Amino acid sequence: MQHLGVLEASRLVRSEKVARVRTCGIEPGPLRMAEGWIAAQRLQWEQRLDQRGDYLVEQAESPEPAADHDQPLRCPFHLQP
Repeated sequence: MQHLGVLEASRLVRSEKVARVRTCGIEPGPLRMAEGWIAAQRLQWEQRLDQRGDYLVEQAESPEPAADHDQPLRCPFHLQP
């Protein structure tokens, strides 16, 4: 029942014990907050991965330039904020 205690402490679920029966219920408010955070994270990562995909397509389509050691290297792993 330790996992239930963690969920209750985070206010994601509530439980009530009557005699030997424990009834649990989901609290929708905190779950909506978590859903909002997850959606924002998903959007941010989708944008970052789209940028990465655009960069890879750009690199695949452009002819490889001659080595020029005077130019700074562009890091292919840099994610735009």
